[in-house]
Amino acid sequence: MIYTYAFLKTPEQPLELPEGISGPVALVCAGLLSALVEPNLVWDALQETDDRLLQAVLAHDRVLCVLFQQMPLLPLRFGTRFTSLEDLKSHLESYLDLYLKKLMEVANRAEYTLKLIPPQPVEEPTISAAAQGRAYFLAKKQRIQSQAERQQRQMVELEEVLEAIVAAFPKSKISEVQSEQKTQQVYLLLTQEEYAQIEAFLQTWQELASQWQLVLGEPLPPYHFV
Repeated sequence: MIYTYAFLKTPEQPLELPEGISGPVALVCAGLLSALVEPNLVWDALQETDDRLLQAVLAHDRVLCVLFQQMPLLPLRFGTRFTSLEDLKSHLESYLDLYLKKLMEVANRAEYTLKLIPPQPVEEPTISAAAQGRAYFLAKKQRIQSQAERQQRQMVELEEVLEAIVAAFPKSKISEVQSEQKTQQVYLLLTQEEYAQIEAFLQTWQELASQWQLVLGEPLPPYHFV
């Protein structure tokens, strides 16, 4: 099995290849396309412990980030393997046009993760222990209504800011959120020129979502755009 990190155009100049998960990495060339591989990686050994598997995942991302600093690439998911070098080369030849097109789409661009962090829950005033009967149930109803209204405002803000983000960057990817209390993530694929203008966009988006905290991450390979 040939462990594979990424696909890229066959480089014209030698690349500085990093150390892989457990050994050296290498390029497998198939005409215009190449693949970054770790030919001697023993996959089953990585799954012996959770810690070893976690370290392998981190090393996989590290290799991609190092190579991404040198040229555009199509990052592959952790665990991608081919049965043989011949199978890998055949795959690159079969999908040559598709992969070249994707490489053109991500060339000179980096992926940025924009996190929209929801506000911390507001501490509601406690209902007086002296409240009884109708007064107690009225106070409880008012507290529930206040919570619902606040959550509704938060969701309206979130919808408005997401619409604004997509309007400014139509190719952005919005992650799914399982709970209203979880952080919403948006993935942006930006050129250097677009990134230079992002502060103005962030200010506008923050005004739309005043209850949310917006945090933009570091440039990464285009994980969510290939």
